Amino acid sequence: MIKAREASQNRLIAWGLALAFVIGVLLHVFYSHTYDSVLPKMAIGLVMISTIGFGVWRLQVFPDSRWGRISNVLLGVILLFLMFFSLFAISTFYQNGQLEKYGEVVSGKVETIYMKTGRNSREYAVFQYTLSGKQYHQEIWNDKNLSIGDSVTIKCSSQNPEIFSLISYKTRK
Repeated sequence: MIKAREASQNRLIAWGLALAFVIGVLLHVFYSHTYDSVLPKMAIGLVMISTIGFGVWRLQVFPDSRWGRISNVLLGVILLFLMFFSLFAISTFYQNGQLEKYGEVVSGKVETIYMKTGRNSREYAVFQYTLSGKQYHQEIWNDKNLSIGDSVTIKCSSQNPEIFSLISYKTRK
């Protein structure tokens, strides 16, 4: 009776962690490009928590010696790194496919320049563009020294207009 309950709990934990992982991956792939959204951070959090949870719960490849525990942790770190690399590769593949299949070239204007502060402070430019009569806003790292009012030309997906790639820019100077 106790073993049956334990097996049932283990299946529930496994399915819960797998569901959290899948939801996190899907959120990241389909929403990592959205402007001013908490979804990409939630996606990474879900993937990390589910991966670490699964590792703590089940990943015991090597025996329970001191070196075995170190090996298990090292294997977990390697798997976590490979999982994140794969996650970003899938997301990039999806976004590039959207631009290739549904890409439209549009123009926009820089509306705001601001600085994100913290350990890695960077300047960002927020620009506005219109696609199919609807306005969108996006931000880019301002490594081009753009100013308010400058023009940008982007390629964005007609299916998901928040997926974009900067093609060119023209400063007013």
